[in-house]
Amino acid sequence: MEIDSRKPAASVLGSLAQHSAALTSLRLKLSNGAISDSESEYTRLCAMLRETSSLQEIDLDSDFGDELWQAVASLPLLKSLKISHRDESTTPTSPAMFPALTSLELNTSMPSSVTPMIQHVQFPSLQSLTLAFPPDAISYVGKRRTRPCFAAIAEACSSAPLTHLEIKTNDSTIPLYLTRISSIVSDDVRPLLRLTRLRHVNIHPRWPWDLDDNLFTEMVHAWPDVQLLFLDPSYRWKSPSRITLQGLESVATHYHIQTLGVVLDASVPALAKEDPISFDSIPAYTQKNTSLRNLHVGSSVIDSAAYVTVFLHSLFPKLDNLQAHSGRKKEDTPTVWRDVKDFLPAARRISAQARKEVQNRGIEVQTA
Repeated sequence: MEIDSRKPAASVLGSLAQHSAALTSLRLKLSNGAISDSESEYTRLCAMLRETSSLQEIDLDSDFGDELWQAVASLPLLKSLKISHRDESTTPTSPAMFPALTSLELNTSMPSSVTPMIQHVQFPSLQSLTLAFPPDAISYVGKRRTRPCFAAIAEACSSAPLTHLEIKTNDSTIPLYLTRISSIVSDDVRPLLRLTRLRHVNIHPRWPWDLDDNLFTEMVHAWPDVQLLFLDPSYRWKSPSRITLQGLESVATHYHIQTLGVVLDASVPALAKEDPISFDSIPAYTQKNTSLRNLHVGSSVIDSAAYVTVFLHSLFPKLDNLQAHSGRKKEDTPTVWRDVKDFLPAARRISAQARKEVQNRGIEVQTA
């Protein structure tokens, strides 16, 4: 059922009352943050919501306060909740418990709007959380402003079986004047490491990042079941990134991850530069990750296609989808990364041929 507050208040409340007994899904759009001209009718709406005990899904497009927030929280069977809330001055701040909620999507104006809304809320059954922000939210993410938001998420979901976390923008267009801001650093993100059941971490709000090897390694260990780890590789990172090829080695022992998106400093290490032909400085990995098939590296710095190809193939022998871009156009793949993409299939064929020859020699020795 869909209710739009542009209709007369009596019509809106009448529709809700008429269908409340059997209503399982509701989309409620409140123009300018109110259902009507009368505060008593708004209170009546909240009371009627509490009586629709069969509701399992709500899409609430409005700026609203504590009374409606509490009414929604009181629904015992509510499993899916989508909220579009833009006016920070009306953000609900009262404690609440959503016992049956499994999916939550919050569309807000900035990360700081999320903190007061959920810092006193518990989601014991939540499995999927999505945060969506407009492009100009990038103005409010620097100077450690995202840390309280991530900490509030971790606290609200501390006992939840949360497996899916997505943070995104509603629009991929970022105005140029919004790009000169401070980056999100590793300590800002660390509160999310408390969510140890995550399997899909898809962070692509097009924010500026400055993460390091230590955090990347901690992520891999904190989320042992993660299958997708996507850290905004399509947008602006500190260059060169402080996540290096050495940091990427931690993924070798992570056997579930299938898709990885991160901006790297893929430069040849100093030791290898001393002897660039032999590649003796590339470790011979006894543990290989055969689950990783997709790697998105964005505008990662790279200076040797041959070295990086050998490195990646030695670590991820099944890798068959590599994506990179120049930083200007997503479809514009830099020449060196394009060479890596071309070399990887050849590396797989050589490895397969080598294994076949070793097996054949074993058969010949046994026969002799």
